[in-house]
Amino acid sequence: MAAEIVCGLQFLHTNGIIHRDIKPDNILLTGDGHIKITDFGLCLCESEERFNASDFGGTPGYGAPEMIMGDVYDAGVDWFAFGVVLYNMILQDSPFEGDTSEEIENNVIYHEPSYEDLTDHAAADIISRLLFKDQSVRLGVNGKIRNHPFFSNVNWTDIETGKAPSPVIIENNMDVIMGQRIPAPRSAELHEKIPVEGQKIFTNFSFVTPAWSTTYY
Repeated sequence: MAAEIVCGLQFLHTNGIIHRDIKPDNILLTGDGHIKITDFGLCLCESEERFNASDFGGTPGYGAPEMIMGDVYDAGVDWFAFGVVLYNMILQDSPFEGDTSEEIENNVIYHEPSYEDLTDHAAADIISRLLFKDQSVRLGVNGKIRNHPFFSNVNWTDIETGKAPSPVIIENNMDVIMGQRIPAPRSAELHEKIPVEGQKIFTNFSFVTPAWSTTYY
């Protein structure tokens, strides 16, 4: 699943998109157990001439230090968030804890996570590199993340083509369940007024809600 997230993030960044809100809530599973990155409400697009940004976006505990401090940032914020997600996946815990958003953000900026419970050296190493405070040397931005020992047993061609079997078996048809939860446009009139130009950057995505262009364009 981590490898599929890597492919998803690299696809986004290659197409000039910073997601800015990578977290478990926004990484869903299809009926066959493969991941789908969702919720692009906070994304920045290179076409908007705001690819290097300084405004805050995202969720406390997943936002990178440079984003919290209001510095100019780039796609490195997504790799930092991926590091937090990977930590969550392996240890079922958060690397940056706190009782308030301020405490969590303070820990993100000034403190290092504990890796004592990570017995796998490769896992500890890749997470620590993803969580570098300095975005210029953060893995994903600097270095080839696919070559990291953590992914040594991954066939990237199979991952990208969907041929790699999922380790998760889902009994219910999640695609159908998710489809039932997608609200229809409020009226035919509203549907007719929605422009499609703003959605061109998401042409090859598996689903784009019609309401997206109404909200962001």
